[in-house]
Amino acid sequence: MQELRRRRAHFQKAPEKVESILKGIFKENSEISNRIEESRAITAWAEIVGEAAAHSSRALRIRSGVLIIQVSDSLWMQQLLLLKSGLIKRYRQIFPNLKLTDIYFTRY
Repeated sequence: MQELRRRRAHFQKAPEKVESILKGIFKENSEISNRIEESRAITAWAEIVGEAAAHSSRALRIRSGVLIIQVSDSLWMQQLLLLKSGLIKRYRQIFPNLKLTDIYFTRY
């Protein structure tokens, strides 16, 4: 009889929100959180750099705090190199946990 009451009490609790469950998982495993943050940063490249530059470049990956960008031609590479410090500042503002140290540009 007591076992039955315990089971009922367990199932009558309010369900836990998925958000709180996921937060607990991510706090326990910082590697997952880092990967998600990196993925968000890569996806945000077009928004951060603007439509015209995004048309000629794309973010590939982040390795050891370095964002690797592939650029279609040398003209855009030069332009992005001139904007590099501002881009790093912007990334640091939007993604402070990312600890971005540099942006590396490479050709297609």
